[in-house]
Amino acid sequence: DSADNTPPEWIHLTPAGTFGGKDGRGPFTLKDPADVITRSMDMARGKIVVDINHSTHVAAARGERSDAVGWITELNARKDGIWGRVEWNGTGRQLMADHAYRGISPAIGSRPDGTVEWIEAVSLTNRPNLGVTDLHSQNQETRMDL
Repeated sequence: DSADNTPPEWIHLTPAGTFGGKDGRGPFTLKDPADVITRSMDMARGKIVVDINHSTHVAAARGERSDAVGWITELNARKDGIWGRVEWNGTGRQLMADHAYRGISPAIGSRPDGTVEWIEAVSLTNRPNLGVTDLHSQNQETRMDL
């Protein structure tokens, strides 16, 4: 938490190595972070959507609104996994200032053996599934397997 409620510039998207979700999905393995980063940014044409509660996949499929609250414009491999640099829009900045969401949940693509291949979208959520860095304490995160 910052004193001025500035939203985090970088958010933790996937753990390193082998991991699973609190809901029992997995195991998943991040074997080649550089390849995941390249594939993800290519698929998203340079901007990965940040939405709320997977609205890009859930609400949009029903013809409902799925507004972005930010865009990930850069990915970075670190020893604890993949992190994304977020360009927050006004709504996203306000949600972060209000501490409306605690965690994130990336929608990732994986092979049948659990190898992570790409990150398709990222959602703000209060029920993170993975063990990544929390938005407010910067030490926990989540994901959704499509």
